[in-house]
Amino acid sequence: MTKHTLLLFILILLSSCSKDDENNNCLSNIEIATVAISESVITLKWVETQGYASNYEYGLSGFSFGNGISGSTTEETITLENLQPGQKYDFYLESICSESLTSDISKYTFTLLECEGLDIEKIVPRGFQEIDGLNVFGINWYPQLLGTNSWELAMLPANEVPNEQNIIPISAQANNSQLYVEIPEINPEVNYVFHIRRKCNDTFGSWVQKSISSIELQDFCQFEVDIENDTESFRIHTTGGVFANIIFVEEGQEFETGLTFNSNEIYTYGGNPNSIYNQYPDYFKPNTTYELYTRIQCGAGYSNYKFTKTYTTPLANAAVVLDSQIQGDNLIISYISDWGFNANFCRPYTNYTREIEYGIAGFTEGEGITINIEENVWPEQIIIPLSNFESNIEYEFTMRTKCNSITSEWNRHCTQGLLPRESILIP
Repeated sequence: MTKHTLLLFILILLSSCSKDDENNNCLSNIEIATVAISESVITLKWVETQGYASNYEYGLSGFSFGNGISGSTTEETITLENLQPGQKYDFYLESICSESLTSDISKYTFTLLECEGLDIEKIVPRGFQEIDGLNVFGINWYPQLLGTNSWELAMLPANEVPNEQNIIPISAQANNSQLYVEIPEINPEVNYVFHIRRKCNDTFGSWVQKSISSIELQDFCQFEVDIENDTESFRIHTTGGVFANIIFVEEGQEFETGLTFNSNEIYTYGGNPNSIYNQYPDYFKPNTTYELYTRIQCGAGYSNYKFTKTYTTPLANAAVVLDSQIQGDNLIISYISDWGFNANFCRPYTNYTREIEYGIAGFTEGEGITINIEENVWPEQIIIPLSNFESNIEYEFTMRTKCNSITSEWNRHCTQGLLPRESILIP
């Protein structure tokens, strides 16, 4: 009995040793390494030392073995997808040597890239343009990695934040080294923040934010303007944008005191300066210099105003005494105040008063007797009783106009300039 028991023990021992030798011959996979990695995908490789296939299991680092994602492969490489950006994972691998024999388990740990891929300095504003009648603002950005083709972005006033209503989703072609978006309704008079983030499968990266101030936006609203003035009309030409407004500011006064005209108003008056300052007689004064500022339409707003030129309004209407005659007991004074047309001197103003002043020959202007003529009459003459004068005395007559308290020169003829006073001897 003892002899048989000893023989059985020896057989069991030999069988056990043979099995351990077989396990030792099923070696683990070696040289597990990363071939390619992104924010949500990794490709691993290894060297199969003996087996014909491998079992694998993976999950977030620290997961309980047996609760991960598992499978088998006959290849020496595998691509794991739909992973979480920036997370650390554990990957377990064992070689299959036979149906009943596997190797010891090898462990490999890796961390995915964050879902970023964009530096703030890689956001480049390009400026305003009009496309199919819509004013848009263009922005380029340059991804750090090719193949990053899903994004969310918003360009919002500085006090607003991205939400479902104002976010713009972008899906571009793969492998673009630069991406571009056109955003409508951007007002260059407002401070903005450009928000952008990557989309990695169902996960988003952090928002990258670039401030774009109204000063920067105004730099994209540059334009040139030329105002032609042939004394009969203003012709406004802008290059780089559509003319929007012009402001006349009296020289030496604050900008805010200026008078603003939009393009429609300018065109309504035909650009005629006479029409303009006759329409606003309380603002435009004769023989006064004004500074002209213009701006254009830009994006959903306007450019800053640009000083363009100065403009001096003409003198008040020319007026001159032409003749004096005695008829019976009256002195008839004939004058002219609107002869011909010349925007500089003749009759550029609609609302004005005529002043005739007379006195004994050699009198000082301003010390004579003044007669105001408010209305237009024809023929242009006034009647003064001879009883207003001393007999056998020579009198002189002169004339001027007054517009908005600004007076013209005495006795200016439209084409002949300043004329001498009209004189007559009262009998």
